[in-house]
Amino acid sequence: MQSHVAFESWLERDHLMLLDFAPEVVAVAAQPFTAVLPTSSGPRKHTPDFFVRTGDGTGVVIDVRPDSRAAKDADVFEATAAVCAHVGWGYQRLGDITPPFAANVRWLSGYRQVKSRGVV
Repeated sequence: MQSHVAFESWLERDHLMLLDFAPEVVAVAAQPFTAVLPTSSGPRKHTPDFFVRTGDGTGVVIDVRPDSRAAKDADVFEATAAVCAHVGWGYQRLGDITPPFAANVRWLSGYRQVKSRGVV
């Protein structure tokens, strides 16, 4: 996309870097909408972390949570997935990335940024 996308955690940043390397991803928007979702504990407001558009036009809503905190919001993720399916979008909850893999992606992303600015 050659533009900045906001993130709220280091884990979100690392997943953005991975999305940047995914050839099928053509656009990413941060915090694309807020919805009031029906959950087992009553209605809850939820703002997903990203909306991704792929080259074939598919939309995917993404929530990023560390695996250790995902169970706390499982009902919201389930409700978000149901709403996304209803409107024809995909849904993913992304979690932890192993430290060596994340370090490699961060290192490689540094070179990707330099090349995209025309420095190399």
